[in-house]
Amino acid sequence: MLLAVNGLNTPWLDQIMWVVTNRFAWIPLYVALAIYIVRPDWRKGLTCLIFIGLLILAVDQTIASLIRPVVGRLRPSWDTAMFGDSLHLVNGYRGGMYGFPSCHGANSFALATFIILYFRTRRAAAGMTLWAMLHAGSRVYLGVHYPGDIFVGAMIGTGYAILFYRLMNFTTRTIPLFQSISGVRIAS
Repeated sequence: MLLAVNGLNTPWLDQIMWVVTNRFAWIPLYVALAIYIVRPDWRKGLTCLIFIGLLILAVDQTIASLIRPVVGRLRPSWDTAMFGDSLHLVNGYRGGMYGFPSCHGANSFALATFIILYFRTRRAAAGMTLWAMLHAGSRVYLGVHYPGDIFVGAMIGTGYAILFYRLMNFTTRTIPLFQSISGVRIAS
């Protein structure tokens, strides 16, 4: 499947996927999401943004600092013994040495799942799922991840998002600091 997706390369699709994979290209989306989260109730929204930040930090560190060094599986772009010159690399990009599981996949699906749980609308579910699939899937097109890397990363990100969403709900109901930040009032 990697070779099939990577083999779809064309000069115009290379440039699109190069932009899609770049996390900085999505800053306007992140800013728009932050505004949309904070606008109705800034205290509740601020709590949500804090938990999203903690979620992304936890997912990223778990994969980059714990799982990847232990597993140590080469990215396809670095595995010349298996692929030789058969992979199309956009702009010579190879990524870091190890790629299992995918941080792009984990972070994309963590954010998407958290937003879906927070808003609970079909529009949020459709939009965020499509974005996460495109963002994470671009890594297969670029030849820097196997599809399994993306799948496992997506599962890790989704699991962490569910955990952090529940943790946010728990803390806003039970911890006085978060009650005052989120505006939740608990009857005495």
